[in-house]
Amino acid sequence: MLTREELADVLLQKKLPVTENRMSYYLVRAAADQLICFGPRRGNAFTFALLDEWLPPSPALDRETALATMAFRYLNSRAPATIKDFVWWSGLTLTAAREAFELVKDDFDTIKINEETFWIPIQPKAPAKPELYLLPGFDEYIMSYTGRGLIIDPKHAKKIIGAGNGLLAATIVSNGQVIGIWKRLIKNNKVVISASGFDSFTTTQETAIGKVARRYGKFLALPVETAFS
Repeated sequence: MLTREELADVLLQKKLPVTENRMSYYLVRAAADQLICFGPRRGNAFTFALLDEWLPPSPALDRETALATMAFRYLNSRAPATIKDFVWWSGLTLTAAREAFELVKDDFDTIKINEETFWIPIQPKAPAKPELYLLPGFDEYIMSYTGRGLIIDPKHAKKIIGAGNGLLAATIVSNGQVIGIWKRLIKNNKVVISASGFDSFTTTQETAIGKVARRYGKFLALPVETAFS
């Protein structure tokens, strides 16, 4: 596994230029061609590994099996979800998405919520213990759906998606609902977590946010200060 700088040295030895943005283009193309992937960090530096050495080989799937596998995994991890959600997440055409859902229909049921048809497992998992999470921007919990009305009160949606700049805020999720946003600042050898609620946080929620923030600080090996607004 090599860092970006080490890969640049290899390319220079082969008399390939690495000035300006060329290294970024090389890395993107090599990843798109399934030649390389990210490896573990070395200190603060990202490393890159040969994909064939990093991931075990897997058998090729025929079209129907691939569609069914994708739909089954998507719905089992993200239901309730609509076909439009699956199109958004997968990049498939609407026709292909409908075909995929048809292939797995025996394992799922449908329900109507706000005039939309949602797919759910016939045998859903037992409800998880209520928990609170500090999720990063662009987390799958937010990005997996075209409509987010089931998890975010529409009147607060703009606080998540920003001022039309394409960015998504880091979210605070409690019992499946987005209840606020958060930011982090690393300063003076500590991490400051600023939590902002759509409504006033309850004492229980503040306690849970503090607990999760401390876990995050432990991951960074830094003390944590939590601020609420």
